[in-house]
Amino acid sequence: MVGVSTSARMLIQKGATRAEALMREIAGQGPEKTLSRGFAIVRTPSGEPLTRAAHVFDNAEIEIQFQDGRVSATSGKHS
Repeated sequence: MVGVSTSARMLIQKGATRAEALMREIAGQGPEKTLSRGFAIVRTPSGEPLTRAAHVFDNAEIEIQFQDGRVSATSGKHS
């Protein structure tokens, strides 16, 4: 039983270490890397990121950030 317990603790520790390393890698890439792969960031006029369509009202002023700059836009109706 002791061997199983020790083995389980080691596996959990290895998993936690790998998870931490992946999170550091993701955080280190930053939004610029994501934008360079063709994604965009949608923001409120005050600059807060919008992460859900449900947070955007019809005809709301928004800002879309691309790799090469930002554009202002007005949202349409939700579908």
